[in-house]
Amino acid sequence: MEEQVAKFRFLYYKIVESHFRINENNSDHVGQVGVEVKRENFVDSDSRSFKLIMSVSIKDKDGIIDIGVTVEGYFNFDSEISEEQKSIFFDFNAPAILYPYVRAYVNALTSLSGYNPLILPTINFAARRKKE
Repeated sequence: MEEQVAKFRFLYYKIVESHFRINENNSDHVGQVGVEVKRENFVDSDSRSFKLIMSVSIKDKDGIIDIGVTVEGYFNFDSEISEEQKSIFFDFNAPAILYPYVRAYVNALTSLSGYNPLILPTINFAARRKKE
């Protein structure tokens, strides 16, 4: 039986920027955090490559916590993939692949900094897209 190769492949990621600020006077009283995700897509059809730049901003309403992470994800895709499939992969799958790396990074960053670990909520990118 021949092994199937995915038409869209994740190659690697890089954390290219981050900042971390916690108001130490109130660090034990961090409330519910808000997570904002911004994305930029870069497609090179000639090389069949795709780069997603995802910027994640994490803040609470009281200004106690301010964390930002920018990650770049690198992917490639087959030439016979349809435009509709590309759209699904670029808009839903790629962010869903990268976001767990950001979650793990933020968790490690906060816990290794001497604060309570911050566990970001999961995000359903397909559901978010329907709201946009």
